[in-house]
Amino acid sequence: MSPGGRAHQGDEVVYGHLWCLGIEFDSGEAYPVSRWPAGMQAERQPGTNTDGVLIDATGNVVLREGQRVRVNATLAHANGDTPCDYTEILTVVSFEALGPQPSPP
Repeated sequence: MSPGGRAHQGDEVVYGHLWCLGIEFDSGEAYPVSRWPAGMQAERQPGTNTDGVLIDATGNVVLREGQRVRVNATLAHANGDTPCDYTEILTVVSFEALGPQPSPP
């Protein structure tokens, strides 16, 4: 990965990307999240192949696909294998969910 990276901040939308969750920025850019804050993990909701969620260390769902979120993140170019099979590494430093979570299907 190249050193540093550029900052991304703003109100965005969570989307599914393979086995990861991504952030679609209002500018139209969209990147899968390679790293969430400590203790957070992206998963597929049990029994579905498309409903991605972010869970905290206690197993509670804190974000769902389609939910708006305010993020503070960095983006850096990667070489070789990456966590979400993508050439850019998006690291979410912090986030705040905006509004209620969408209902599960």
